[in-house]
Amino acid sequence: MKLLLTIAHVCLAFVCFAQSTAVPVQTSFNGFHCDGKPGICSIDNQTSRSISNATLTFNKNHTLTLSVARHKLKASEFNNLMGVSTKSWNQAKTYFITIPTTFIISDAIRDVLTKSTKPLAISKGRYPIHASTNSFSITFNLE
Repeated sequence: MKLLLTIAHVCLAFVCFAQSTAVPVQTSFNGFHCDGKPGICSIDNQTSRSISNATLTFNKNHTLTLSVARHKLKASEFNNLMGVSTKSWNQAKTYFITIPTTFIISDAIRDVLTKSTKPLAISKGRYPIHASTNSFSITFNLE
């Protein structure tokens, strides 16, 4: 019996530790400088999941994962995220998104995701876009 209780406590601790905080967001893929090129233009907090097109998750390993709902992307947004049209897209190929300079997450989103008062900033870099049946996800490193 003690063994079962110990296993239950270990499993519960693991589940609690593995949980992440997520927030619905509205993401614009209109270029890093909102100039119409591929890339992230903005990530705004959104209290309604029906209006949001993505979720932003703060992970325990000090990364952020942006999960974008595929069905909520217009053709132009798909093109700006992936860098190709839906007709040219090849699911077997790996696509990347580039963050050319530090990208600061708004304080409103930071406050929901973390208990920190430090700025939440995505590090510059080139990040792979992972495709699944329902979404695209990108895991960003934080500074």
